[in-house]
Amino acid sequence: MEFIGDGSSSEDSETDINASEDVVERRDAALTDSKPGVHKRKASVSNSVGVNVPRGQQAKRLKESNVKDTAAKSPKRLASITAASLSSNRSSSSSQSISNFQPSRKKYNSIENIYHADKCILTFDVDRSGHLMIAGGHNCKVEQFELNKSQNTNGKNFLSPVREITPEPGTAVWSVKYNNNCTNFAVACVSPTPSIYDRVCRKVVSFIRGDPYLADMSKTKGHISVVTGISWHPRDREVLLTSSLDGSLRTWNLNGTKHFDALVCNQVVKARDENGRRIGITSSCYDRISGNLVAGVTSRGGLQIWKLKAGTKLDRPQFCNNQANVGCGDLSDVAFVGDGRHLLTRVNRGSEKSSSVIKLWDTRKIGKPLKSITCLKTNENKCTFHLIENTTYVVCPTDTGKDEGAEVVNVYNMANRGSDASTIIEMESSCICAMYNKKSDTLFMGECDGTISRVKGFAHP
Repeated sequence: MEFIGDGSSSEDSETDINASEDVVERRDAALTDSKPGVHKRKASVSNSVGVNVPRGQQAKRLKESNVKDTAAKSPKRLASITAASLSSNRSSSSSQSISNFQPSRKKYNSIENIYHADKCILTFDVDRSGHLMIAGGHNCKVEQFELNKSQNTNGKNFLSPVREITPEPGTAVWSVKYNNNCTNFAVACVSPTPSIYDRVCRKVVSFIRGDPYLADMSKTKGHISVVTGISWHPRDREVLLTSSLDGSLRTWNLNGTKHFDALVCNQVVKARDENGRRIGITSSCYDRISGNLVAGVTSRGGLQIWKLKAGTKLDRPQFCNNQANVGCGDLSDVAFVGDGRHLLTRVNRGSEKSSSVIKLWDTRKIGKPLKSITCLKTNENKCTFHLIENTTYVVCPTDTGKDEGAEVVNVYNMANRGSDASTIIEMESSCICAMYNKKSDTLFMGECDGTISRVKGFAHP
């Protein structure tokens, strides 16, 4: 083909055009570098079909194909990739690698008893700094301790509470939780009305009680039955989630609407069984990244996950498996892992009274668990486990049912293929709840005889 006008050949014209395009590209590059508000165009790569694909998408597809090839060739390598995804968190710069976290095998003589109450300890929480601890149980009180105190005056080398509150006289304390920056903490007794307190145990607000004569839970302003779980939003320190045996999960905003000084719920999530009937929730949690997903375990062992949307009624879960834990008891615990695509559940088996089961789930394939570990059952008062942050280690309190001095706390690594405990901690009495504090490198444990104990230097890099 020849251009009409000056009679020049096609080859000469194409050479001139290419030269002019080079000049234009150099000029655009210079202008882009000189103007900070102007961004360069994203480079693209042509695929086999001839369609331009951005380099980011091309790299993502290549990475996915490499993972599939790795799974086919080396199952061990795939296990390490899964472990890395389970331990990922939104604070990747401060995350601790799995290889640097290794619990040490401890005996009872290395455990220090720091407090002893008259009745069973059901729950406790430690702030991120490792300075303050709050605890509650069957004594119907919430007590606050300063862990950095070296000695007290009670003569037994136990910590003495610096503050003490009674949220609801005569009602056991079921759960206590600090928010993200530890400025407030929530208290849930065995009742429908939790409360919020500040750092020095001054009451901030109480939640409203719902109308028990309304069948539709979305029409009530609060819970009408016992609250079974509390979870703070991972990003918003003023928002929290509660679950109840009335078949609803509710979100609350501390700056939201109040009715006679009682806080009204912000959003209602209704749980249904396979027949569409209302079913109670025994435990619940937010995901650890964005807080857009909430998970709950039903009273029949079903696992349901909802995606929160502002201003919408949530009747149907986004992911559901009503047969997740068939034949379980009425106690459970649930927690999201890492990037929010996996979560852990633990339930006591109803048919086998001496065992409980821990299951690892993938939210994208919730029909079958990725891993299942059968262990000793939990104490009859409560079913709990603690996932150590940024790791794949799970601390599981157990109850052997034997005489005193024969109880253990098992630590499992969910990234391992086997189901054997990585660490076994011997206890004098049955442990109900446990928690690891990274700042102080200490594992805290609450026992059924009212003792709170700790293991210092629990992880040894």
